[in-house]
Amino acid sequence: PPADVFALGALLHECLAGRPAFRGAPVEVAEAIGAGRFEPLERLRPDLPHEVARLVRSALDPDPARRPSDGAAFERALLA
Repeated sequence: PPADVFALGALLHECLAGRPAFRGAPVEVAEAIGAGRFEPLERLRPDLPHEVARLVRSALDPDPARRPSDGAAFERALLA
C-alpha cells in the first residue's frame, strides 16, 4: 500500500500541476524521490484547497510511515 499511495500522489500531482512532481534523468528522479524534492502544489497551484495540496505532499513523502496508510485512508482524507 505505501507504494500505491505514493503512485496516487504522483499521479494527482501531475494532474493538478500539469507536470510531473519529479523530472529529469532516471538517476535524478530517483535522488529527488529519495530526498522528497519536488515543487509543492501550493506554489504551482495556489488556488487549490490547502488540504488537497497537503494530502498530495504527504503521499509523496519519502518515508512510507508518514504517508496515508493505504488507498482507503487517502480517500477518507481527501473526502474529509
